[in-house]
Amino acid sequence: MSPENAETTRCPYCGKNIPKDSTICPSCGKELFEEVFLCPKCNGEVGEFDEVCPHCGAKFAAAQSKSILESGGSYIVEDENLAYKLFKDLVDVGFAGLCLTKSNPKKIRKKYNLGIDAIYWLTSTLTQEKTLDPQRLEFEITYVISEFTKNNTKPAIILDAIGLLITANGFEKVIDFIKGIVDLVSVNNGVFIVHVSPIVLSKKEIETLKQYMEVIDYKKAGINAPAGGTEEEEEELSLASSEEKKESFEHIMQKFRLLSGDAEQETKKKKVVEDMSIRVKVRDAETGASLDMELEPDNTIDEIIESVGTYWEKNIGVYVLRKGKRILRGETKVEEADIRDGDLMELIPDPEGGM
Repeated sequence: MSPENAETTRCPYCGKNIPKDSTICPSCGKELFEEVFLCPKCNGEVGEFDEVCPHCGAKFAAAQSKSILESGGSYIVEDENLAYKLFKDLVDVGFAGLCLTKSNPKKIRKKYNLGIDAIYWLTSTLTQEKTLDPQRLEFEITYVISEFTKNNTKPAIILDAIGLLITANGFEKVIDFIKGIVDLVSVNNGVFIVHVSPIVLSKKEIETLKQYMEVIDYKKAGINAPAGGTEEEEEELSLASSEEKKESFEHIMQKFRLLSGDAEQETKKKKVVEDMSIRVKVRDAETGASLDMELEPDNTIDEIIESVGTYWEKNIGVYVLRKGKRILRGETKVEEADIRDGDLMELIPDPEGGM
């Protein structure tokens, strides 16, 4: 990414650095117009850094993030709270907001105080909210983003589910998708924010993303980071958390036998399935992955959700099981839920929002 200086700016169409007083881009030949900012309440023209509309008196966030997130730019943000703060600041100063999330939109609206309508839940489960199937990356998702950028002069797009998209489509397809959105916002004076957790993506994958997007952290944004310990303390906490997760997972594995591939074949050959055990298949409705399990009659639904949720590294508090048309949750036991040998169940986002 080429650095700008006091004498240059970036062409909103091709992204090249050009003299600030240019009326035509010397690189792509597009005619340039002075950027106009509108009040999101009365649609009156306002200054780029105004905090109060001179026409209707509406107050909106100081455009601190706008001095960092430039029109036409695409950004990686590792901290989810910071990503949504920067996104909301853009919406508050007149950008049209589009949110693509792995979470229930009700939670996102409440947690980040978002008043926008265009929040899409990336899930294959049908709900009353706007949803997009994460496996239909090249069709539904790309189409929605393309139409949104065409119909809005200043689009701001946030994606907090890149890990989910990679699981459903593969890294190479997601990179091609990201590159396409980067180009779209560049030519439409938009801003693209991707929340990228280093826990979900490898260092190599993040480095690949950095070829097309700029990294923004609290320091670059000029915002004080949330109170926390030193780097050494954070590392110790992270290691402790990993050990707890490992112990928790090993404890779960003692309750259930999770079967796949060679393990399943070996079990069949040895015929060690106990008479009282119940063999079922649990399918992840979001990714299509499936897992064979052996249950006991006194196992609970919560234990099953905890087991598969931990195995697939999900936030187990927001998922339930679906068996046919029935939703299963809580301390109901396998026997009470009438779960039988050979049944297929799906792990789905809780229609009621979960915890």
